[in-house]
Amino acid sequence: MRENDKYILHANHKSKAVWQIINKETGRTSSNKQDIKIIWNSEEITNPENVAELFNSYFVKITEELFKKMRIGYLIL
Repeated sequence: MRENDKYILHANHKSKAVWQIINKETGRTSSNKQDIKIIWNSEEITNPENVAELFNSYFVKITEELFKKMRIGYLIL
């Protein structure tokens, strides 16, 4: 049995294992990651957890605003 076959066979997450092999074979490994940096209220945010939390907060806020608009629009009908 070939190395890649064994890797997939013993993996807990088969599809993830397949993509890891594909990325390795095509030269797209996780070492190509770049640091994420955003500017929020004139402050540079580089910590990945903080960046994720800012995005999460933004999308939660947008969802709440859309829900309010939809609810108001429904009440007007």
